[in-house]
Amino acid sequence: MEQFRIAFQEDANNKAKYLGSNEVTVETLIYSEEEAKQEAVDRMALFGVRRDFYRVPLVQGLFQYDLGTVVELQIPRFGLAAGRNGIVVGWEEDVNSNDVALIWWG
Repeated sequence: MEQFRIAFQEDANNKAKYLGSNEVTVETLIYSEEEAKQEAVDRMALFGVRRDFYRVPLVQGLFQYDLGTVVELQIPRFGLAAGRNGIVVGWEEDVNSNDVALIWWG
């Protein structure tokens, strides 16, 4: 017989703001109820706010930033004039044109 726990986290503001959003179920190996609740809170903090992907052309080389590096993106468009931290989640390289871009999420 398989045993499991359910930890639930909800934000009424998000439900009202994103009417088409879906409930997310995450299966983990967390045993402690307290740790499961904290994981639910952490995931809500990470995924419960709007995040965007940007393709950012680089002037310098491709491996200037490692995957997972936190980078501040500050551009005068898209509400990023004051800057916003995000994470490097990928790269793109065009060997024909020698163009390099990083994929930023935040």
